[in-house]
Amino acid sequence: MPERPVFTWDNGICEASAVKFSNSADFSQSITFRVDGASGQWQAAPDQWARVRKLGSDGSPVYWKLVGVDVFGNDTSGQVNSFSFIVNEKQAELIKQNGLWDWVKNLIAQISTEAEEPIG
Repeated sequence: MPERPVFTWDNGICEASAVKFSNSADFSQSITFRVDGASGQWQAAPDQWARVRKLGSDGSPVYWKLVGVDVFGNDTSGQVNSFSFIVNEKQAELIKQNGLWDWVKNLIAQISTEAEEPIG
């Protein structure tokens, strides 16, 4: 995953207004950043990305979703997605040694594709 990936999505009938990150799938505690929903993409500023990285600093999943408003004015949220950070170089080397590097790259591509699905 790039140092600060660009999250992209198709708004469909909803306009995203924020992206939420959490270390729990129920988002009981989360970090929320405002986004320009009409643009269909967002990249965290370095200080924002540092906060997101802290959520997954132990290698556990970081969950994220878009929240916004549909054309009827109802609050809505998108599909919950997740990703993990490789904690250290030793783990990265183990992934490569065990032939999982292609699997990891395909997973990242899948996450990118899922991020482009419409919210709501």
